[in-house]
Amino acid sequence: MRFSNCRFPSNCMTTEILNVEPPRPTHQRTALFEAHQQCGGKIVPFAGWELPVQYAGVKAETLAVRDNCGVFDVGHMGQFDVWGEGATAFLNSAVTADWSKTRVGRASYGLLLTSSGGILDDVMGYRLEEERWLVVVNASRIDQDEALLRSLLPESVSFNNRLATQAMIAIQGRGAEAVLQPFCGSNLSDFAFRDAREAEVLGEKCVIARGGYTGCDGFEWMGSAEVAPRLWQALLEQGALPCGLG
Repeated sequence: MRFSNCRFPSNCMTTEILNVEPPRPTHQRTALFEAHQQCGGKIVPFAGWELPVQYAGVKAETLAVRDNCGVFDVGHMGQFDVWGEGATAFLNSAVTADWSKTRVGRASYGLLLTSSGGILDDVMGYRLEEERWLVVVNASRIDQDEALLRSLLPESVSFNNRLATQAMIAIQGRGAEAVLQPFCGSNLSDFAFRDAREAEVLGEKCVIARGGYTGCDGFEWMGSAEVAPRLWQALLEQGALPCGLG
């Protein structure tokens, strides 16, 4: 039950991506850092962030996800908005999968490639409109991914890195739908696996996707850093167990 920050070693990068801006300061904190401290999370360095590796323990958290619901702070993951005429063709020029076949309201997986065909990162693309996407990338590759995508960006396509305002919570397990539904304005039972739609949670706009990396049913909430602490607390009060990335 791990949320990997990078599934490929750093030596997969080719030299044209190595000459990017200096990395961000180490030990960044997500919008939920104080909540982790208050809940007794064991904080460790993780891909340049301070994140909980565990709370009650890996075994207890694994069983919570299998039997009911666990929640994970994955706010360290990068989120890019990509929109404008030709946005889909632009993303197709950078990833291995044919994202033009992704229907609006669906998500697709792909590998982000350098100009020489090397693997830089594995990414998820959420097609919110015909020419508007949310792309989620791994924490340790945020700067490199942004540099590559901006180097390919056509004039008709706009790009925004959400880092300063973003948050992301994974609600995972067989009880995930029941835990999240009271706070969501959309009927979560209408979401199939890999559906991704704009919705409202706690009255605030966000993106909800059905999926995750635990091997169980679940959802990923991508929204405002200001809303994240309220949602985290609401999910815990609804019966979810806080889980670390261990």
